[in-house]
Amino acid sequence: MVLSAVLNAFFGVVVYFNNRNKVGILYLLLSMSFCLWMLAYATWLMQGSEIKALFWSRMLNSAATLIPILFFHWVVSTLGLNKEKKWIIRFFYVVTLIFISLSFSSFYITKVMPVGIFPFWPQAGILYTIFLVLCFIGLFGYGIILLYKNAIYRKTKSEEKTNATYLLIGSLVSVVGGSSNFPFMYGYNNILIYLTVITIFQPLLWTYGSIKHNLFNIKLFATEIFLFILWISILTRTLLAETVREQMINGGLLLATVVVGIFLIRSVKMEIEQKEKIEKLASELKKVNEGQSSLIHFMNHQIKGRFGMTKNIFAELLTDDYGTMPPATLPLLQKGLDEANIGVSYVLGILKGASAESGTLQYDKNSIDMKSIVQEVFDNQKGLAEKKGLKIDLKIDDGDYSMLGDKLQMGEAVKNLIDNSINYTPEGRVFVNLSQKDGTMLLKVTDTGVGITAEDKPNLFKAGGRGVNSLKVNVNATGYGLVFVRGVARAHNGHVWAESEGKGKGSNFFLELPKS
Repeated sequence: MVLSAVLNAFFGVVVYFNNRNKVGILYLLLSMSFCLWMLAYATWLMQGSEIKALFWSRMLNSAATLIPILFFHWVVSTLGLNKEKKWIIRFFYVVTLIFISLSFSSFYITKVMPVGIFPFWPQAGILYTIFLVLCFIGLFGYGIILLYKNAIYRKTKSEEKTNATYLLIGSLVSVVGGSSNFPFMYGYNNILIYLTVITIFQPLLWTYGSIKHNLFNIKLFATEIFLFILWISILTRTLLAETVREQMINGGLLLATVVVGIFLIRSVKMEIEQKEKIEKLASELKKVNEGQSSLIHFMNHQIKGRFGMTKNIFAELLTDDYGTMPPATLPLLQKGLDEANIGVSYVLGILKGASAESGTLQYDKNSIDMKSIVQEVFDNQKGLAEKKGLKIDLKIDDGDYSMLGDKLQMGEAVKNLIDNSINYTPEGRVFVNLSQKDGTMLLKVTDTGVGITAEDKPNLFKAGGRGVNSLKVNVNATGYGLVFVRGVARAHNGHVWAESEGKGKGSNFFLELPKS
């Protein structure tokens, strides 16, 4: 009984410091009522006279009278039913105060008498019987029903259901252990009295269900229990020490462990708080990313449709299907078609780059041949380089270049690397080389262009990472082309990087991929 009283008091404080709100206060009051009941219980059992036994039995039942209403108020507060049950709460607080005011009268406890192995056991009066029916069976039972509904039927989060389940089990343990005393109060010898010992588990279950149910709070919970047991053990050794010297040593040890324990509990709580902040930020970031992905998908769909329609209009007008256009309008129509193509390419480049970076770009991976992909992209882009007056060459070393990947996205990534070198090379040469070695294949695109400065290099593969003077060389630069390449490379367990000796000294871009 003493151990159960101490556990109730300790865990009442633990819950209060973890939940400094109305629910925490009610749990603390409920725990202290249990503590007083059990301490009075233990004191009453040790009495050798009828008068003292009667006094302490009335004392324990006075404390026990508070338990049903505090339990019910705590349960409805935990479940968020305060407003709905406020009149029940108010009514039973008044009833409880009436019962407590009469708890030392013969109407509540009539006398003490021998029952079973006990020399003095309190006998219930008429008012106590009313209390049992009205408060213990009625109020306590109603609280358990509410917990049962919340744990089993109510549509709540799994964490809340888990907490309610622990509270329900703890409540049932409390009811079974506490009610085993009642037959004795009516003069019946009952071996079920020994079930009282199971009430030691009630504060553990209630506390575990009251504190937010997750791994890190379990860690704090375990730390507090360990330190509490350690402090009680050292305190017991101090009190039982036979010499002053031993008392001083044990007292100093107790003080040291209390100080260290407080710092340990604080450090664990800080860890929990930091972890919860990180989890909250991660959740918020996930929502932002999901919203961004949805927006990108929406824009991608809309832009393709709108720009595609614009392109078709200009293309149709340039044909004879709608009659012959005035010669003066043809350059304007062609300019409109060209600008529509540039606009589509520009915006889609940004959207695809953002999708690849966020990991939301979809891939359809099959067995592909990088050799044929590079050759096809090179053939398509060769005309663009020659139109600009650049010399462009391709060399593919002998070997097998098969791998598992998305042909469309990989082709787009290769195109971006070659286009990048063409766009940033005002004059000179672009050289494309595909080689393989030790289970990997390497695409290298070399140019004699503007090069990469030390200032621009760190931002090269980041979103919007255009060079300081890049728009002077390539007016259509989006800053997302190389971001897209990096995203595709990562999705294929590859790596992309760039090397340059500096401004005006050309660049080397590398795409390394694993062979299948």
